[in-house]
Amino acid sequence: EIYQEADRRLKNLLYLKDTTIRSRISFNLAKSLTNLEQYEKSINTCHFAIKECLQNDDFYLLGDLNYQIGFNYELQKECQKAIIFTMQGSPFIQIVTEKIKNLKSQILS
Repeated sequence: EIYQEADRRLKNLLYLKDTTIRSRISFNLAKSLTNLEQYEKSINTCHFAIKECLQNDDFYLLGDLNYQIGFNYELQKECQKAIIFTMQGSPFIQIVTEKIKNLKSQILS
């Protein structure tokens, strides 16, 4: 409930100095939703947080968010989806890999 209120308040802010706040609150909200067995809401919240991370070039929570998605799928007995998110990262891993390639090429040039 606390994370839901914080999430609602953040959505009303036009500017955030610390862009990691939104993804961190979303991650904690997703974990709480999992504990409440609201798996689909948790998965959707994780996807939202992943998009926030990618938009802000903030990658430190990506692994945790992908794991949380996989964990939700595991709890729902959707093993194939759980494997994709826990073992392989996620579809977003391609975006991160491409970003790393671009950064490496900038360093080398």
